Amino acid sequence: MTPEPTTAAKLTITPRQRTLVLVGTMVGMLVAAVSQTIVTTVLPTIARDLNGADMLTWVFTGAMLATAVVTPLFGKLSDLYGRRNLYILGVATFLVGTLVCAMAGTMDLLVAGRVIQGIGMGAIMPLAMAIIADVVPANERGKWQGLMGAVFGLATVLGPLSGGWINDAVGWRWTFWLVVPLAVVALVLIVTQMHIPFERRHARVDWPGFVAFGIGLSALLLALSEGGKTHPWDSARIVGLLATSAVALVAFVFVELRASEPLIPMHLFRDRNVWTTTVASLAIGGGMYAGTFYVPLFMQSVAGLSSSDSGEALIPLMLGLIFTSIGSGILVSKTGRYRGMIIVGPVIGAGGLWLLAQLGPDATVLDTAWRVAILGAGLGLVMQNVMLVAQNTVELRFTGVVTSLLTLARTLGGTICVAILGTVYANHLADDMREQFAKVPRAFAGSLAKVDQDAILGGGAGLPGAVQDAIRTAAADSLTHVFTLAIPFLAIAFVAALLIRTDELSNRAAIDVVDEIEHELADLVPMDPEHAPLHGH
Repeated sequence: MTPEPTTAAKLTITPRQRTLVLVGTMVGMLVAAVSQTIVTTVLPTIARDLNGADMLTWVFTGAMLATAVVTPLFGKLSDLYGRRNLYILGVATFLVGTLVCAMAGTMDLLVAGRVIQGIGMGAIMPLAMAIIADVVPANERGKWQGLMGAVFGLATVLGPLSGGWINDAVGWRWTFWLVVPLAVVALVLIVTQMHIPFERRHARVDWPGFVAFGIGLSALLLALSEGGKTHPWDSARIVGLLATSAVALVAFVFVELRASEPLIPMHLFRDRNVWTTTVASLAIGGGMYAGTFYVPLFMQSVAGLSSSDSGEALIPLMLGLIFTSIGSGILVSKTGRYRGMIIVGPVIGAGGLWLLAQLGPDATVLDTAWRVAILGAGLGLVMQNVMLVAQNTVELRFTGVVTSLLTLARTLGGTICVAILGTVYANHLADDMREQFAKVPRAFAGSLAKVDQDAILGGGAGLPGAVQDAIRTAAADSLTHVFTLAIPFLAIAFVAALLIRTDELSNRAAIDVVDEIEHELADLVPMDPEHAPLHGH
């Protein structure tokens, strides 16, 4: 059970204020989440335009690294100093980064803009969920968490889709320019309407812990992003990065155990529901990224869709996730029961991955669509409900910390999964290509010599039929192998879900919602200062 608020005074807002707070939060979340993935389908165009193919991966990796590193910091700072100003700072930072990207004339400047965007995202993502926890009690929060999950799912798919469409229509710079007015609207709405009462806590920020954590996580994510791709896993660079990560993260734990106000309080992990939901979030992130990253690749390499059209294959995943995220949220709010959904979700998601693994070289968009929908439905039952459980478990003063922790775990799980599966896919594809090319008649030897990475991604479009069949068969075999290997991630989520303790959902929030008339009377009638409502930021 969540303890009662420890503030000396009662924090209140009206139902209208709460609605405006939640709408502003969701708009900011949508803009940031869309921008996180919008560049994935336009990276080749950007590389050609800015002559920066050697820095191509940093357009995505730079934002991801920045987001991951600052996420726990913003979560902790929001617990100490309040969510509103930090959320405004996050949206404003994101807006500045977007403008830098839109006007970038070099790849270096574009990457810098993406890093600035990533810092903003690192504030927006966790604080959005923490703000919901502030103004909605746990026993009513399911439907709002479900809506936020739906927004995240929509953005995950809308990003790649809109990126491809915008690039084809008016060019890649407009993938950033068109985000600017949306970010401005979100910022104006938040500044003018998001008035969240908060009682500030005075404490020393754990900067040593942040530095140790930032070094450790950055080194780990870089190793995972580059290992098996730009550098062999046993290269000096990757081994060095992994060693640096291990040393820094061990140092981080020691710092946290001694800090007066730790970035991530280690004692939280003594509670079973904190560490199990963290593990579940990490594993669910792996399953989600396996779908969002490799299903479009399957549709390009096997079904022969263009890079922009391949993003449409994720629409069923989005629909499945939205349906179960909202539906389960409403059900949790009505019944207070959540454990069964968290247990069933990974099973359904694993079933979707297993069905994807049964696809062959003749698979159509329809064959893929319903399987992806099942994967999305499974993910939607888990993602927001584990967040609800974690927030309900800890004291209200740790809401920002635990929300950031689960957000980070999901990102890290996806990164680990993509890194592992990327290495497996590359090795498996090389073997399958040799095997399939050996079966192609010698008359097509000239065409086989023309096969490069672009030809593989395009399913051999423009090449003779025999060569196309070889490419698509090899790609299908390799990618279905990848889907099979992603199933253990959801198996881990299932085991973690089985260990989650069932607690009664709290009926208290950090900020109480009161009738407008009561709120106005409270402002008019003099009260003892010790018991007066707080109406600050």
